[in-house]
Amino acid sequence: MSIRLPRATELLAAAALVFVLSTAARARADGPTSIAEQLFLEGRALMQAEEYEKACEKFKASYALDRSAYGTLLNLALCHEATNKLATAWAEFRMVAAASEGRRADRVALAREREAALFPKLSYLKIVVPEAARVPGLTIRIDGTRIEDSVWDTEVCLDPGPHVVDVSAPGKTSQRSELTIGAEADHQAITVAPLRDAPSPRPPVAVDQGGRARTILGYALGGTGVAAAGVGLVFGLVASNQRDEARSLCDPDRVCPSQERRDDAARIYSSARSSSHASTALVGVGAALIVSGVVLVLTSRSTSAKPSASSSFVVAPIASGGAALWQGVF
Repeated sequence: MSIRLPRATELLAAAALVFVLSTAARARADGPTSIAEQLFLEGRALMQAEEYEKACEKFKASYALDRSAYGTLLNLALCHEATNKLATAWAEFRMVAAASEGRRADRVALAREREAALFPKLSYLKIVVPEAARVPGLTIRIDGTRIEDSVWDTEVCLDPGPHVVDVSAPGKTSQRSELTIGAEADHQAITVAPLRDAPSPRPPVAVDQGGRARTILGYALGGTGVAAAGVGLVFGLVASNQRDEARSLCDPDRVCPSQERRDDAARIYSSARSSSHASTALVGVGAALIVSGVVLVLTSRSTSAKPSASSSFVVAPIASGGAALWQGVF
């Protein structure tokens, strides 16, 4: 990010002073091999190269590892100022000054100087919440950060650039607003409109467990019936083949050339009769099961489609006076 040369020179000079003031203390406290120190030095190099966005990331990561390193926080504040995050930088300068009071007069002086320089440039947003919009559980967030009730109807300083305001409440439809804060000394306001009621959830669909069980049983019986009928047809085919085989052993008049063939034919005919009886029984049982299954499936559907019975007691006027009615749907 590019900035004006005088401001860049001013910030780099301040950063150089901070580096001199903080390096000795950090070396004594952490040592040059710590991760925080490494990130700090990388941030310093990026700051000198005017790669402010990357430098801010390094300083932020370094400070997250060592919250007592207010020299790092001071560098981060200068970096945020360079990237035009004025409200963030202003708050960080105040933190550094407060934490260093009575211990580091030089650091306090620099932080107070930058804080005072930024104050007239801060931009503000006021979130107006009318009484009509103040429902139980109302939550307002700016860029994901919740704004406490005490801050409503009060100007809060924000960094320049785009911001998102989310408003939500239990049982209400959330609303979102987007706005852009000006570069310097901008004052904006946004009014929270009353939230609309959220659509009522659909009532759960009543499931007819009895009808569902009948459907399952119907399909099971029908499937068993189809299988039984299929096996019966196989036995019928076997019986037909056996009869043909028995007839081939003797002539059409059933005169067999030998006693042996007569005995074979009689045995095969007997087996054919057994197969035929089995076929008849299985096909009959299968057909009965299929019919039962179809009946169960059809009746279960008609039951589930039938509206549930309801009734009510009402008083209705008639020409000769009042009358009580008991009405219902069956």
